[in-house]
Amino acid sequence: ELADTRAVRFRTIGRLSTFILLRYKHLCASGRETVEQIWYGVRVKKETMNYTLGFCGAGGVALGSAQKVSLSKSCSAFAGNGAAVARTPARARSAERVTPRCAIARPERYKSHDWIRNLASLPRSSILTRIRTHIFTNVACSAGVFALFKAYPEWIIWHMSPQPHAMLGTVMGLLLVFRTNAAYDRFWEARKLLGALVNRTRAFCVASTTYFPSSASGNQRGDDSYRALCQLTIAFVHTFMLRLRGEDMDGSDSGPYVDAGGRPLSQWLPVDIDKEELLGMKNQPLFVCDKLQQKVREAFDNAPVAEATAIAQRETLDKYIGDFIDILGACERIILTPVPLSYSRHTSRFLSLWCVTLPIFLVEKQDFMVIVTSLFISWALFSIEEIGHLIEDPFIGKYNTTLPLEQMSTNLTGDLATILERAQVRDRGAVPPPPVRQPVGAGTAQFQ
Repeated sequence: ELADTRAVRFRTIGRLSTFILLRYKHLCASGRETVEQIWYGVRVKKETMNYTLGFCGAGGVALGSAQKVSLSKSCSAFAGNGAAVARTPARARSAERVTPRCAIARPERYKSHDWIRNLASLPRSSILTRIRTHIFTNVACSAGVFALFKAYPEWIIWHMSPQPHAMLGTVMGLLLVFRTNAAYDRFWEARKLLGALVNRTRAFCVASTTYFPSSASGNQRGDDSYRALCQLTIAFVHTFMLRLRGEDMDGSDSGPYVDAGGRPLSQWLPVDIDKEELLGMKNQPLFVCDKLQQKVREAFDNAPVAEATAIAQRETLDKYIGDFIDILGACERIILTPVPLSYSRHTSRFLSLWCVTLPIFLVEKQDFMVIVTSLFISWALFSIEEIGHLIEDPFIGKYNTTLPLEQMSTNLTGDLATILERAQVRDRGAVPPPPVRQPVGAGTAQFQ
């Protein structure tokens, strides 16, 4: 259907390869790659050039020797500054580095060179604060054992074999591992559910803005449908996070659960949704899902019954709403079903008795140092147990070991608001503004 298929193929392949190489050039210029990544990019650049030549030949475009040489030089010029960036001092590259507006803000991760700072912050550790009574009790018991050993060294209890105690230590270690793994499985399942929520809500808003174009385009349903659906989706994210935290919406539009622009929940409710009715519901996210289902039904009421596309679109949106309810129910299951108390209590009793009796088998050889040994072993074992207790409920929000629901809510509602705003700009016929770059350290990189 085109005048010159060969020329079109050549231009299309050239544009694709040019985009890849320009992206690589941007990464090198921003100083965000290590030397190994840069040389890997050089290899990718060469492979892209070879693939481009092969695609052109497969597409029926005959390239002469001069054209191949010209294309090779052009490809090399796109990423020609890779070696120069590799030779640039890292400090100079970091000073001039910029982060795109759409870059993902990486959370804090442990690095091997942080060990000194971690040791220095041990007295301020929240884990140590929670287990300090355990440690104090075991140190006091070890001091009492040492005093008894000095007063009555002839007791036979000081000469018992430590082998049974060591064997029980192996069993205790297995109990701690199972307990911690069970808690981490709950934590990771919660994180996967929140990731699924992010994907479903984004897809639902994108589908809504696609299925319901502007009424100016001749569509009977108009743009009020996708606006209400997107607003209710943002309201669902707000109420979902509040329910997981166990907090009530006070109706004052204050608190951390706002979008990236600082807008509270009430500004995202459609005009026909009563805020007081929402506040009076026991399960607010389920109420929002019910309103979403009603809005979807109303949006498709004006569509012809025999329209197969409308039926498929409605099934897609209904499936997304069903996924919202499934994710909500799965998160509620994690909250309402703790690790069996008998398992946790037995592990705690076993660990406490093992640590209390440990100085009896060590005092004869270690003398006064048994107190220091008991202090270190108690801290190590009880902290492992406490970590399992903290991550067992990943939504509680009191410690930094749980999931950052406030930040996730802010980022997600910001994304959904951006989808809605760009759809409205599209319907008005305007061109959305391009992303703006900002320097590193200027704040969290996200859509405002």
